[in-house]
Amino acid sequence: MPWDDVNTAPEILISGCTPRYGGAGRPDQGSGLSGKRLGGGGLSDETWLGGGGLGGGRLGDGSGPIRPTRMLPTPSTTHVSFDNVYEPAEDSFLLLDTLSSASETAFLQERFAQQCPLVVEVGTGSGVVLAFVAANTSPIFGHSRVLTLGTDLNLFACKAASHTVQQALKESASQSSPSVFLEILNTDLTGSLRPHSVDLLIFNPPYVPTETIPDPPKHGIDDDTKSSSKSKNSTFDRDSQLLALSYAGGADGMEVTNRLLDQLHSILHLQRGVAYILLCAQNKPLKVQERLRNWGANWSVEVVGNSGKKGGWEKLQILRVWRT
Repeated sequence: MPWDDVNTAPEILISGCTPRYGGAGRPDQGSGLSGKRLGGGGLSDETWLGGGGLGGGRLGDGSGPIRPTRMLPTPSTTHVSFDNVYEPAEDSFLLLDTLSSASETAFLQERFAQQCPLVVEVGTGSGVVLAFVAANTSPIFGHSRVLTLGTDLNLFACKAASHTVQQALKESASQSSPSVFLEILNTDLTGSLRPHSVDLLIFNPPYVPTETIPDPPKHGIDDDTKSSSKSKNSTFDRDSQLLALSYAGGADGMEVTNRLLDQLHSILHLQRGVAYILLCAQNKPLKVQERLRNWGANWSVEVVGNSGKKGGWEKLQILRVWRT
């Protein structure tokens, strides 16, 4: 897509859905459930570009801290109510570390050097990951000609994520040319996006194994303003359901992830599509990799991020899946 066409991008990319929050300037969103899937993780002030490892020296090769080439700030989510939005945790920060690591920035800069990629985060939660990418497109992609878009079933998350992204873009504007933020869509996975429109997809799924998955929320666009008149019990039940949607993954923690994997064929760009997908040990990641490799010679998969330790009962890893 030529950069001159950026103003028409929403019409080109989005089908069957009315954007709720976002669009080159709108607010609101955070994270929820400290430790999401029962993990740990705390907010760090910055991510090391070219570095590695959660904690001492972010996501390296296990040999110790790597000297950062630049410190990239973690977007603020202080405006977010974590009563009903997933709170950034270890999984969120592993994604930040991976996307800003030396190996992945090199890969992305080579792949999208002459392109204006559309970056979509599915299930934005607080928006910390999408905001990080949107505010740091130059160090990650080598240029700022990048479109960013998010989706989430949770309307409160949509509002919060939009605020997070816009705030991060505003704070980064004085240091670099901003990317273009389109929308946060209140929709299920990629259902409202046109086929083969996504260049780079990011997914931190609900991955905790559970007996069931909560039903989709039934709240409306003005539920946040009506919530004050609701009973405390009904508000608590609603918020509990929304948080459960962010971590409950069903059988093997893979029911939602499997749905998303099935959509990659139709949603990723036919030549340059890439997806970053987070898994935990209970998701049987080796079987997931085998399944993806069986897609054929036109697809590749590689583990590009790893927590390197067990956080509670979960060990996290990030797969890069891309068309070749």
